[in-house]
Amino acid sequence: MTRPPRTARLAGAAVLVALLAGPVAVTAAAAPASSATPARTATRPAATADAGTVVLTAVSPAVVTRGTAVTVTGTLTAGSVALQAPTVSLVRGTTRLDTRDDVTSWAAGTDPATGTTYGTAQPAPTLAPGQGVAFTITVPAGRVRDSSPWGALPVSVQVTSTQGASAVHTFLGWWARKEYQPLQVGVVAPVTLEPSTRLWADDPDARVRAWVDEIGPGSPVDHLLSGTDVPGVPVAWAVDPATVGDDTGPSPSGSGSGSSGTSSGSPTSGSTGTSTGTPTSTPGGTSTGTTTPTTPTTPTTPSEGTGGAIADAAAIRVERAQDALVARLVRGATGHPLWALPPADPDLAAYASAGDPTVTAQVRDSAALATRLRVPTTSVTTGLAWPVDGALAPATEQGLRTTYGAALQGAFVSSSTLPGSSGYTPTSPHQSPGGLPVLAWDDGLSALAARTTSTEQGVLATQQLVAQTAALLGQSPGIPRSFLVALPRGLDPDPAALRGLLGALGTTPWVQVGDPATLLAAARTESPVSTLGTSTWTTPGTAPGTGVLARAQTARGALDTVASLLPDRGTDRDRWADALDQLTSTRWRGQAAAAASLVTGAQRWATASTSNIRVVSQDTNFLADEGTLQVTVVNDLTDPVSGLLVRLAPGNPRLRVVEQPAAVTIGAKSRITVQVRVRALAAGLVPVTVDLRTADGASVGTPAQLNVRANPPGRGFYLVSGGVVVLVLLAGVVRQARGWRRRRRAVASP
Repeated sequence: MTRPPRTARLAGAAVLVALLAGPVAVTAAAAPASSATPARTATRPAATADAGTVVLTAVSPAVVTRGTAVTVTGTLTAGSVALQAPTVSLVRGTTRLDTRDDVTSWAAGTDPATGTTYGTAQPAPTLAPGQGVAFTITVPAGRVRDSSPWGALPVSVQVTSTQGASAVHTFLGWWARKEYQPLQVGVVAPVTLEPSTRLWADDPDARVRAWVDEIGPGSPVDHLLSGTDVPGVPVAWAVDPATVGDDTGPSPSGSGSGSSGTSSGSPTSGSTGTSTGTPTSTPGGTSTGTTTPTTPTTPTTPSEGTGGAIADAAAIRVERAQDALVARLVRGATGHPLWALPPADPDLAAYASAGDPTVTAQVRDSAALATRLRVPTTSVTTGLAWPVDGALAPATEQGLRTTYGAALQGAFVSSSTLPGSSGYTPTSPHQSPGGLPVLAWDDGLSALAARTTSTEQGVLATQQLVAQTAALLGQSPGIPRSFLVALPRGLDPDPAALRGLLGALGTTPWVQVGDPATLLAAARTESPVSTLGTSTWTTPGTAPGTGVLARAQTARGALDTVASLLPDRGTDRDRWADALDQLTSTRWRGQAAAAASLVTGAQRWATASTSNIRVVSQDTNFLADEGTLQVTVVNDLTDPVSGLLVRLAPGNPRLRVVEQPAAVTIGAKSRITVQVRVRALAAGLVPVTVDLRTADGASVGTPAQLNVRANPPGRGFYLVSGGVVVLVLLAGVVRQARGWRRRRRAVASP
């Protein structure tokens, strides 16, 4: 077991044998309870593959005292062959647990143990291949003992039968009296979104379902908040404001009940998150259990007519789900410190040093969460950087200082970066060489907390966590020390398993769970370390890269074009703009294809939104030196277009545009004729390109070509025309004169 210093161990060595003697009561769920038998020493049977599988479902209590009984429950399942007369035993191992490595080694073992047998159970006479049966072993109060004042005992739950033996190794915490300074432990849980492109799907109903799957009943966020809601264990919730949206809706109410926290009228779904399996992830990254990949959405042509109303209705339904989460976070703030991640939880390890303007804007929006929750900004801890890789190289620290500015208060790092001697774990609060307060999450403890995705994994992780804290305490029991447990981003826990682990941590006598903010305060008083090493923490993949962000910037320009022309499509435009802003998120690590699909989706949506605005191609004869050329523009959309500029570019010098027309507005499903003043300088065919643009010069719609046959009259035309006019005038004068002479002759004649 994990023991305090040698002097304390020697004090109780003389009574060790007497403490381990005594009867043990055993019961089995599928068989009558056996009679009490004396504790005995087990022999070491050989482990075999067909001996059956033991899965633990509960070990209670996690820490045993002199006056408590011990109950171990689980299931025994036969393998490929039947089990004859299987017996399940609870056996104390003889391995010493003096170090954290000893604890890890024992937990990984599968060989049956030798040592004191605390109890046995025979849950069934025979088990057919693949058949399972439940078992329960109850050890009366006072039978599990040790000479040490506190520590952890190695135990094996093992099955023996005529087919052989197999075992599961676990631990029992042991406490008799306080001879130590308790460990101070803080716990932080990131409340973030998963890498789902469905949050911005074209189908409004799909978007609503995606949001409910992310933050509604049965979602990973729901499981996380439920699993960390343990009385007396103030787990800090580090919330990405993107989970609750912008502060645009009504004030959140306290409606909702149970673990879901949904409000009346919000959508419901029974869907759970997509992470399954046993994660081996790190707090800096995402869960690395089996993950169902998210299929990128292929944007279609934007809906028209009632499309804007449908999009608005979907946005309201999403907002209701977000309001329910807001209300839940506000209610939970009484027992959970609120920490704010930057909006979208940007990947600081990848982009902070690059000076990306989107990341800079995100990290400096420190009031986003408090504003959305409508709580005082002083009630939310901000300015803590959480690089995904848990590293803080000098270049990274400088990038963080530049990106955050004065808002930077500290950073999270992996404990693997801290300087320390072999076999001794450094505490969490430190200062970087540059004087930045840092909180180091303990790699081992945090990884165990992440193993709560199922009941069976949670039981083993809980008991190993107790043993690890005992080993930590044994390193220096007389000195107060503090540690941080950080749950991984993207964790979808089994709520009961996580509550069991945190509940055991909170009731372990040598552990005091407190507000992690006290660790931050302690870090501010530390002296800077000489160096921070390279992190050995495994990241969940690489970031999509700056190429994707550059494409996203281009797509933002296209969205701005749509916004300037089609104000009625503002809701959809905001949806895609939000998707582009969140491409900096840590959750896109290892999801480059999905992230790129969002950029493609935004570009396609912007193109499709304006593709049905077109110029009618035509052939025109222009028979003047200067005049107006008529251009027909058609809007086949069911939304009006405003602020549209029509620009003509003659293909040769025969024709020149005197003045480009002013911006025009075209009604839905209509056309307009635009008058453009031009001047013909020479006769001939002139191809004229007609382009449609926004006020800032961005091209939209479908351009066209006009074939203009210019035939200006010219000087010869005017000379000839003038000569003809003069001749006509002279002919008129001559005719008039002749008529006058005739009238005079007629008067003079008798």
